[in-house]
Amino acid sequence: MLRTGLFLKLLGSYLALVVLCAAFFGFYQQSWMLRESERSCDRLLASRSRFLADLCSHEFEAGQDLSRTCSRIERACKELGVRFALIDAEGSILADSSSGAPLGSPSDLRSTEVSVRGPSGEPLMMRVSIGNPDLDEELAALWSNVLVVGGFAFLLAGMFGYIVAKQLAGPIDAIKSAATVVASGDYRARVDIRSGDELGELGQAFNRMASELGRRMETITTDRNKLLTILGGMVEGVIAIDAQERVLHLNAVAARWLGASREAAAGQLIWEVTRKVEVCEALAQALTNRDEVHEEIVLVDSREDQILELVAAPLLDSRGESAGAVVVLHDVTKLRKLEVVRSDFVANVSHELKTPLTVILGAVETMLDDEESMPKEIRQRFLKKVLEQSHRLSSLVSDLLVLSRVESATRSQDFTKVDLRKILAQSMQGLLPVAEKKSICFEEQSPESAAVLVGDPEALRQVVDNLLDNALKYSESGERVTARISRSGDRIRFEVEDTGIGIAPQEQQRIFERFYRIDKARSRKLGGTGLGLSIVKHIVLAHGGKIGVDSAPGRGSTFHVEFPATA
Repeated sequence: MLRTGLFLKLLGSYLALVVLCAAFFGFYQQSWMLRESERSCDRLLASRSRFLADLCSHEFEAGQDLSRTCSRIERACKELGVRFALIDAEGSILADSSSGAPLGSPSDLRSTEVSVRGPSGEPLMMRVSIGNPDLDEELAALWSNVLVVGGFAFLLAGMFGYIVAKQLAGPIDAIKSAATVVASGDYRARVDIRSGDELGELGQAFNRMASELGRRMETITTDRNKLLTILGGMVEGVIAIDAQERVLHLNAVAARWLGASREAAAGQLIWEVTRKVEVCEALAQALTNRDEVHEEIVLVDSREDQILELVAAPLLDSRGESAGAVVVLHDVTKLRKLEVVRSDFVANVSHELKTPLTVILGAVETMLDDEESMPKEIRQRFLKKVLEQSHRLSSLVSDLLVLSRVESATRSQDFTKVDLRKILAQSMQGLLPVAEKKSICFEEQSPESAAVLVGDPEALRQVVDNLLDNALKYSESGERVTARISRSGDRIRFEVEDTGIGIAPQEQQRIFERFYRIDKARSRKLGGTGLGLSIVKHIVLAHGGKIGVDSAPGRGSTFHVEFPATA
């Protein structure tokens, strides 16, 4: 579209220039004509005033009276196109030819005064005036010509100005349209200006700029998408704010932890997005002090409190000024729980090791102090205690080694197909003497078809042994322990049911923890280390299975394990 402001300005400038030039020419010509008219009048006035003065002097010298002389001079003035007035020494007008032929506008008359002698020789003053009666017509003709020529020049300038304005405004309008397209985000816009002047160079520079801008924006967009993908895939929560504490970015993890909406958070103040004071204060501190902030915060949840490690750092611009801040939230809940578990484990291991060592140390010191006088029976009793506690230490160390191995092991490539019925038969055969000694009914219920799964035979034997051994330990004489194997679809289920003392509901979730005992005194009396069920749990999980317990106080317990079956 060529009728832009620039086009109209260019065309208007050309036309205004023509008008100004025509007006200047007209006024210049008018001024020149006026000056030439004045010069011509002055020359005529000088010659004709001398002629009239000589005529007047000649008439008076010839003896003519004043009236006849004035009449003759008046006739001469009409022929010469001038006016005259004869004035005496007192200023009185003796004669005046103002009623003669018109000389033009009174303001345009040129006058001069010459001295003459009157009839009696008295001094008189003759005033002669001359004008140009055709001057107004000449000026009118001048302006008429100026208007005609100026109008013609106006038309020519209009056509020429239209062409030039079109050539100038067209490329600029094309650049403006292309710039508008580029500003809207389409960097493919180009201008086609083939002239070799500055406009052509401007068009080429614009095309290079658009191409480079498109390339850089594509790079920025790619980098931004990569960054958003990385931030979106992070397990840490990330929040970024600008210098006015308005949210620039909030990834999904941070939004979930803080209970905020990612879409609604953009552009809002951080205090409006989350009411978590520690997060807001850490960002404000990093923004104000331009220093990193490290601390831990706790998110209170209805199910479980969450511990987050918070690291806030300032964002600086190219000048080193603070442009915002970013905070990274890392969930350390599991780590802190592991630290507690580790601490508890160390404490439990120390306690479990200390008890038998104390007994052994006490017994040995007693025997050494009373080496000569101690009766043989007492010495044997002390040595028996040392042996018992040594066996207890050996069992504890063995269980710890087994637990360490099953916790750190992954699914082994040496797993083979195992028939769980055979493992159960071997375990029951080995524990049958214990059941007979306590008069416990020891039963097995297995399917006729094979119960085959892929696993470590030794580890599976330890699972079966531990569950059966626990059931026998906590069952009294005359009670029953039943081991059964069943298959349902692609799962093999192994159960150990007893009719012993049972387990309270609040204890059932903790019995698989290391060193956890419901009745510590009875467990130690029975020789338990508190690691058996924890070992069973880790072995089952390593085989892709799951373990659980159904129990009630006074009604016995049923431990059940499920494994994925194989053909």
